[in-house]
This record gives sequence, structure tokens and C-alpha cells, in this order.
Amino acid sequence: MDKKKKWLFLIPALVLVLTYFFVDKYFIHRQVQVPGVEDIRTISFVKVIHKRGVEKRTLHKKSHRIKVLHALQDSTKTKKYSTSNYPDKENFTLLLMELEDGTIHHSIYEEDNHFYYERPFEVIYKLNSDIYSLIDRLTEEDDIENISTDIDHLFE
Repeated sequence: MDKKKKWLFLIPALVLVLTYFFVDKYFIHRQVQVPGVEDIRTISFVKVIHKRGVEKRTLHKKSHRIKVLHALQDSTKTKKYSTSNYPDKENFTLLLMELEDGTIHHSIYEEDNHFYYERPFEVIYKLNSDIYSLIDRLTEEDDIENISTDIDHLFE
């Protein structure tokens, strides 16, 4: 194969590879994909300390669920990826979205004064707002429950 034919083969291949990385970085999953508010029955937040759930806060009102979903969508994709069902942190919050056909388990944690939203075995997103303050404002006193549960039981 002469040099001209090699270049004619390499240039389209290079364009394809560069296009793939550009699309992945700037368009695919740039914003967090979350279920629609109509599909979610409740959203619960379980405070986890040393792999034990110690407090559960549940949001029942649709308007509160909408605010949480907006806070999750207002995020930036990081270059970090989750490698397990929950973060390797001593303290974090397990986010449970109860749907008609099951429960979604995601996590939220704070690191270096930033808040992160982690989906198991997927990309990690940096939240652009203080999600913990939002949870505190939205949770009503009757919807706070003290618990003591091993984290693995929360995934059942």
C-alpha cells in the first residue's frame, strides 16, 4: 500500500475516534438523567455512618420531589466513576427513589466542600448546590425516622 492510500485510511479513522471522544465528553450524559417526578412515589434519604443507616428522611410531596430532582439535574459530569454500590466514605447519604416497580439506590456525599451525586458503577456528578440544606428545608418533622440498620439491608 502506498503512502497516499495509508493516509486516506488513517484520516477517516482519526476523525471517527476524535468525534467519539468529543460527543462523549460534551453531549452524552452531560446532565444527570433522573426518573420523571410522576414515576416516583417517594424520595428517601438515609444518613449512613460507618456502613449503618442511622436516620431516614422521606419526602412525600410532589413539589418537594421536584425540587430534589432539579437539584440533582443541576450538576456537572466529573471524570470520576463509581466502582461499587455506594461510596467508599465513612459518612454519606443513600438516596432511595421508590418507583412503582422497585427502588433506585444512589448516593450523595460531601468532599472538600463540594457535593457529589453517585450512581452505582456510573459516572459521578458534582452538584452545584448544597443538597443537604435543601433536604433539611424540605423534610417535615413527622417524616424523620431514627433507624439502626446495616447498609446491606437497605439494598434488599
